[in-house]
Amino acid sequence: MSKNTVKFSITAILLSLLQLTSCGLVVINHDRINGSTETASVSSDMIPETTDVPPVIVEHDHSDEIKKNLAQIEDAKYDRSVFKIATPFPEALDPDNSPEYISEAVAERNNAVEQKHSVSIVTSYVEYTAFYEELSAAAKSGMYYSDLIMLPQNQIASFAAGGLLMNLRSLPGLDFSASFLNSASVEAAAGGFNSYAVSGYAGIDPYSLPAVFFNKSLVSGIGYSDLYSIVSSGEWTWEKFFEICTAAGDLQDIFTWGSTYLGDAVYDAAFVSTGTKMTSSGVMTVPSRAFDGDTSAGAVSVLQRLFSDPKAMRVHGEAAVYFGINCGLFQIERLSAMSELRGTSTAWGILPMPKYDALQSYTSLSGTDSHFFACPVTVITSDKSANVLMSLNAASTGVIKDAYIKYIQYNFLRDNDSANMLDYIIDGTTYDFSYTFGGLYGQIADGTYGIVRESASTDSSMDTLLGNTASGFNRIANSVFGISN
Repeated sequence: MSKNTVKFSITAILLSLLQLTSCGLVVINHDRINGSTETASVSSDMIPETTDVPPVIVEHDHSDEIKKNLAQIEDAKYDRSVFKIATPFPEALDPDNSPEYISEAVAERNNAVEQKHSVSIVTSYVEYTAFYEELSAAAKSGMYYSDLIMLPQNQIASFAAGGLLMNLRSLPGLDFSASFLNSASVEAAAGGFNSYAVSGYAGIDPYSLPAVFFNKSLVSGIGYSDLYSIVSSGEWTWEKFFEICTAAGDLQDIFTWGSTYLGDAVYDAAFVSTGTKMTSSGVMTVPSRAFDGDTSAGAVSVLQRLFSDPKAMRVHGEAAVYFGINCGLFQIERLSAMSELRGTSTAWGILPMPKYDALQSYTSLSGTDSHFFACPVTVITSDKSANVLMSLNAASTGVIKDAYIKYIQYNFLRDNDSANMLDYIIDGTTYDFSYTFGGLYGQIADGTYGIVRESASTDSSMDTLLGNTASGFNRIANSVFGISN
């Protein structure tokens, strides 16, 4: 079973047990609303409601764009040789391991690449926890491992530090500027002389993206009957979000927003949604913080308003439970939370993360486990790896995203308008260098998303937080990614 169609967790079991309960003491126990992990009492007078409707699928024809993108790549042939990709995410590459609707798109995409380059694509599943050890053993013995790997973003740093990844700059024919590669992913996985990994249309992982789940009944009841149109018009901003929260002030036993599965990363996602990057990096670039006190002032204001909202549940282990029984306006989560909320009584919909102003685009910060392609150092035919990597992403243009939306629409969503919102969420995908290397280098984490999260609740200015972490961040940036030599 795919990691993205996981079984209901203990929290989901609690949701099912609470289907017939009311919000009870959600607001009366005010400490719990504001971050305590104390368990609240509930009563039993809620009548479940269902809002499931038959999905209306919109089909798109991406054939011309795919043909155009594939034409940019050399027609190199490799005599029907096996092209192996090792990954913990076989569902993204292997139609036999993909869920319904996605498998057909994956099969057609793979076939187009196989025909173009005369290869046979084989996906090799590897356990997440054994990935590093397997590749390391192959590298030490000088044995072939695979032609490409697809790995989670948060593993790139350890693979790179262990000398297991080829510098993508050395791959002939790899064009970092290609439209079917995500430019933010190039920046997020590169620094100094090296580019370690890249993502693109073939690496789409919608489940790692943040979104705003909203209670349609409650929001409509306070005068906001069509948030989908607000998104489409470009007016879905943080100001509008807080306006709705304020309008709900008179609702009893209702919290304004919460987050369970996203955790403290909810503040990272909100920060980046305002159009403010956390880090700046790239090939032949020493990483640096991409913001200062002035440029981040608007983003920090959003975080502080989120944190200080007196009716917010904030990051809390039971926020999703109470949202699922009609006790919350907004739930800010990764899209993977759909599997947990699917069986709840709340009539919910999905929106992209709000933006700072109407002129900005919607931006979705991909999670630390998002999918990246890299080339293991054991590869000998690097041109084949480069060409197939490019072609996989070129041939995925539009079709993989549409397949995911169709699958999600059939299996999780409560209405058809939410499917349209997935376009905004996925099209706004961005990545950050701090999520690639922060897990290995604490100074990078402390100086980026660490201070972003701290800025939500502290009295210290962002300039002070930046100053406190400058030496540690700069030391790692220059020692690991320096270009002076």
